[in-house]
Amino acid sequence: MVVSQSVPLDLPKAASGTDVQVVFSTELYANGDITVDQKKLANDDALLGLARDAHAQSADVRAVIRADGTVQHQRVIHVLDLLKQAGISKIAFGVTPIAPEPGGTASPVPSK
Repeated sequence: MVVSQSVPLDLPKAASGTDVQVVFSTELYANGDITVDQKKLANDDALLGLARDAHAQSADVRAVIRADGTVQHQRVIHVLDLLKQAGISKIAFGVTPIAPEPGGTASPVPSK
């Protein structure tokens, strides 16, 4: 189960329980906007403080970067670098899965 950050709770204990994964969700939009956990930031560099706070709260925090396909590669790498500077090393990229072609597998690179 994946949940976004929330207010800490004093949860009951159970022998069969498992830890909940903390996700630091970062979205980069084509118009230049950036959001973290659905909150708009002033700019990409504002991400660093929030990422450091998230890492301080949970050393096992996992970041997911979702970027519009038209966002420049340089900007995505900059955000990736900020997350790593904050100590977050578990990073994934959000994608939209494509359906496999009939009788084959999905092509990793769209043909032009």
